Amino acid sequence: MNMKKLSELIVNKRKLILVIFLVLAAAGAVLQSYTVINNDMTQYLPKNSKTKQGMTVMEEEFGDSSSMNLMFTGLTEQEKAEIHKTLSQMEYVDSVDYEADSGSYNRDGYTLYVVSAKYNAYSDEAGALLTAVEEEYRGSYDLSIGGAIIDGQKQGVDSLLILAAVALLIVVLFIMCSSWLEPILFLAAIGAAILLNAGTNIIFPSVSQMTNSVAAILQLALSMDYSIMLIDRYRYERQQTTDKEKAMKQAISDGFTSIASSSVTTIVGLLCLVFMSFTIGMDMGLVLAKGVFFSLVTILFVLPSLILLFDKAVEKTKKKTPRLKMDGIAKFNYKFRFVIMGVFVAVFIGSFLLKDKAAVEFTSPSINSEHDQIDEVFPADNTIVLLYQNSDED
Repeated sequence: MNMKKLSELIVNKRKLILVIFLVLAAAGAVLQSYTVINNDMTQYLPKNSKTKQGMTVMEEEFGDSSSMNLMFTGLTEQEKAEIHKTLSQMEYVDSVDYEADSGSYNRDGYTLYVVSAKYNAYSDEAGALLTAVEEEYRGSYDLSIGGAIIDGQKQGVDSLLILAAVALLIVVLFIMCSSWLEPILFLAAIGAAILLNAGTNIIFPSVSQMTNSVAAILQLALSMDYSIMLIDRYRYERQQTTDKEKAMKQAISDGFTSIASSSVTTIVGLLCLVFMSFTIGMDMGLVLAKGVFFSLVTILFVLPSLILLFDKAVEKTKKKTPRLKMDGIAKFNYKFRFVIMGVFVAVFIGSFLLKDKAAVEFTSPSINSEHDQIDEVFPADNTIVLLYQNSDED
């Protein structure tokens, strides 16, 4: 099917197409709750990693374990004893490290308990233990929680950061678009793509918590320009004809090459992540590449339907947009093109030589600010495990 016939199909059957995608988006919204979310980032270590091999042996030989640190403020001696007893009796707790007369657990009005469990930090049991502790003591006491369990249970990108990014994007769209309604149409089309992507993640055995938390905002950011390209082309065609259907058919047909080539470039770039030895790259690359593909599909099939459906409303909500003059930058770039090229080459060579000088972090920093508060009072203990076979005991 050539693009002319496809554009005619999209425009002529737009109501049916819109209904189909609404149903698919609703199905995606339901299916996303059945996707298995993996919080354990160690699962993505390469199989030949010494760390991965050592952790596998430890789990097989000694079972899972994890812990969390609980720091209370201003406890009486009676409260210290009662909390120690209550924590020790909680479900899933293996042991509670605490000594009433030790400076390692009592300092400057602060009291520390180290709660250990025979479950990994990403397990449902560890999550249930964390919930039980928070329900028991949050609100009643000045409590800070740190350690592997809370880091494992609350991985991912802060939802407030995601909301801030989305809000910033929406503000920019409302400022730059020529109609108050256009951003809503863009978000509706890409929103359907996001739901389709989230729902079809069920085809994978699991999706990492990191990927799950950033996929939607990255999909939105990576594919928003396709919507702008289509509606700009439609505006141009509307100036050539008063027939909005004819204008949309021509816009889809003429704009397809630019939109498709841009999206394919993005998809291929994301699929390159599949070749990372740290297989979080495969997890994220496949999910995001699939998301950009769905964005392409919804922008070609859903957005035209929405634009035609709300064409009059878009016209009625037209507004002025900032006109950013680029003439000065263009003249500057042309006049100093050889200098700019020289600076670029120098920066490129310098960056290449300096890249190995960058510090590498081998441990994951805690995403929990309470963890840092505990470390300020009770310096962190860093445990090193020496694992050897019994035949090496001598």
